[in-house]
Amino acid sequence: MPKQKDPYAAAITTLAAAALPHTTVIPFSPEVSRQLSRLSKPALLRLIGSWLSDERVHQFAPDFHDPDDDGVDVGKEEEDARDVISVEEAREVYRDMGEKKEMRAKDVVLRMKEYEWRYGMTLLAIAEVDWVYLLTHPTSSKWTALAIKPLTTSSSNSTPHFHAPLFTTTLTSALHPLHIPHLTIFSHPTLPLTLLRISLHPLATPPSFPSARHNFWLSFPSSANTHIFTTLGLRKGDAAREAVMSGISAGLGREGQRWEVGMEGFVVRTLGSMCWWRGTEGGSGGCAAGWEVYTDGFENNPLALPKEISMSALNSSGVTEGRGRKDHDNPTDDDGSNNRAIKRRKLLASTRFGATTSINDNRAIESVIFRLEEPFPSTLLSTLPPLQTFPTDSSSESDDDDEYSSGGVWRPDVTITFEGPHVFAGLKSMAETGKGVDVEKCPGWMVGEAAVTSAVIRGGKVVKNSRIDKGGRVEVEARRKSNGREKSGG
Repeated sequence: MPKQKDPYAAAITTLAAAALPHTTVIPFSPEVSRQLSRLSKPALLRLIGSWLSDERVHQFAPDFHDPDDDGVDVGKEEEDARDVISVEEAREVYRDMGEKKEMRAKDVVLRMKEYEWRYGMTLLAIAEVDWVYLLTHPTSSKWTALAIKPLTTSSSNSTPHFHAPLFTTTLTSALHPLHIPHLTIFSHPTLPLTLLRISLHPLATPPSFPSARHNFWLSFPSSANTHIFTTLGLRKGDAAREAVMSGISAGLGREGQRWEVGMEGFVVRTLGSMCWWRGTEGGSGGCAAGWEVYTDGFENNPLALPKEISMSALNSSGVTEGRGRKDHDNPTDDDGSNNRAIKRRKLLASTRFGATTSINDNRAIESVIFRLEEPFPSTLLSTLPPLQTFPTDSSSESDDDDEYSSGGVWRPDVTITFEGPHVFAGLKSMAETGKGVDVEKCPGWMVGEAAVTSAVIRGGKVVKNSRIDKGGRVEVEARRKSNGREKSGG
């Protein structure tokens, strides 16, 4: 049957010629069954309906012969005369299954396995199942931000662009010595993103369902050229991971322009959160937490305080000037005074964490981890036994660490981890109640201003490009850049 134009709006089939074609069939394995069973019954039936449409049925290799005739040795004429149902009859069967409430998603999968797709499913079908699951279960994957940085001087004044045919061809070439990929491109229906699904298959064996670590997504923001979002979960040092990272860098390059792609210390579970925190269209624009008031701009003098954080609003809520006395430091039984203190805490929390930060703001961060590399306070150090202080070689410290280099300095190993459905919304709620969090003393990294989910804190500030792995260890590259002690091998 001649190839027809694919009208399916989400899938774009302009892909590298060396990659596996969409019509490649893989066996109907238990992994395929589990992939299909993840979808709800209505979602699965809608997807099957699109596969059985007249325009697309040729791409999904359904077999409409009677499965009872399988294995029977017949001639060509008898083969042509075997019982065959029409495409319309197959559609009717699945429509009936949708109307029967007693039928479940696993019954639909069993029908697929025993009838139309008993010989296997095409790679395009598997990719679309994965795509529908991503849309219906937005928290199912962990997304990591990849930072794009120029490698050449000529690149510093330009921006990288995602051009699908060139990118996929370059990426396929980078992967080809190890794997042959299947590539599918989708446009997100609600976010300004183009997503590329990549599944890696070995060259020496027939294609089969790939392992979880060889199946991942790349997401390209349409309005921000400084980041790529990915679910790439291969361990550092894995040959396939290194090939993918190299292919991404090469795919973004142009003549005279080279780009480097590296992991950032930012991981979230939804693309909506990633888009907002990494400055895509409709996002924070790089202004997180309390700085978000500047994203809308303001009238007249750009140095004027926005209304949300004006001093008049703070004063009307009980802020006292001069010595900075706080109402909540001297609680009384007077209800008016308590109400002013509560209102003041809420206003300050809104100012520090951002007025729109809430549990349902579609920008949740589920886990943050910070490692504090701060000197122990000298006033308390004198109370500890001498054996618990450690001398520091001042010659091995960088210029940024001069204030830590005099005398014996002890930096205790302290790691702080916050976890929950929305970490910063939870901390904001605690600040509003005054329990556990003093909003006025919170450092910027604790209210979300740094817009990272893992980092090293030195001198009260986030060390640039620092990350922390699952074991709480600082990434070697980040430490080499940010910690002078690494340079001396200490």
